[in-house]
Amino acid sequence: MEEAKYYAEKILTAADKFLDKKLDSSIQSIMDKNEFNDQIFEEISEDIACLFEKWMNTKSKAIEEKSVIDVFAYFNSLGKINHLNIELAQYLISSDSLEYAAYKPFLKMAELMISYGFDWSIFLSNKIKEIVSELDQIDNINNNCYEELIFVLSKIFIICKVLKLKELSPNIIEACVAINEHSYSSDVPGYEARNSLLEIGQEYTDILYEKLRSLSHLNPICEQLMLCLAELGSKKKSEQLFKFFKEFFRKHQDKVFASDCLVRYNDSRAIVILRGYLERNLDCMDKNSFYELKSAVDKLGGQTKDIVNMYLSHLQQMKQNIKI
Repeated sequence: MEEAKYYAEKILTAADKFLDKKLDSSIQSIMDKNEFNDQIFEEISEDIACLFEKWMNTKSKAIEEKSVIDVFAYFNSLGKINHLNIELAQYLISSDSLEYAAYKPFLKMAELMISYGFDWSIFLSNKIKEIVSELDQIDNINNNCYEELIFVLSKIFIICKVLKLKELSPNIIEACVAINEHSYSSDVPGYEARNSLLEIGQEYTDILYEKLRSLSHLNPICEQLMLCLAELGSKKKSEQLFKFFKEFFRKHQDKVFASDCLVRYNDSRAIVILRGYLERNLDCMDKNSFYELKSAVDKLGGQTKDIVNMYLSHLQQMKQNIKI
């Protein structure tokens, strides 16, 4: 196991240096040309993935005159390939190897591991459970250890999406719901969970619905799951989901967030709900909230000119009352 750890560190340290050099050069080139968009990043990722694959097949001084392929073949001949795979996986879920345009090079490494029998699904499933258990045992969420575990959990969610491990969608949902009781203020893991579920979790919409409807409150992580449910649900609408979001809007304190859920669910019946709320609360809404909800009605295809006029008249009346 020590030898596997040694070579895993050698491989990934060398891989990081290779990627850093290639990415820094590519990103600088983009910045020089002032061309910063997803298509260019996709092209860069493709190019670097091709270079990375060649690098994995080339002997390197950084890996003791061996190539990555040589190391895999060596451990496979010893019957210890799983030791190497596990050490590599441990490193990959806790590193920055998926930053920027590096996810396709990551895929090259992940696919090589799979070709040598590594089961990412089992490994990540166990890791998610392990991390949630550890998070539950930490009293202070400001603890550095808590932040590190949250970081790893976020990386795991990204890997689930990159490797298209849709069978882990319930694990992602369970993990987010499990830490909903924690007073954690960042939505980063929720954001990554949402992005992953939008890509791989469509068939698990019912599970997501059941989990969210059982919660009495939402932390920022599960707020992202609520947005995700609205977006997934918009592709397969049901009366049950519409009633759920309607009730959520009625009860939730943050009406702007709740209206965003209705917009993402994209059912025109929500126009009446939002207009009704605006009409009833013109005299007690701040300007920002009014225009956010007005915008929600607009996005759903509703008319708001009359309500805006009512609101402006209300503001004018307030100014006159202050003068008096």
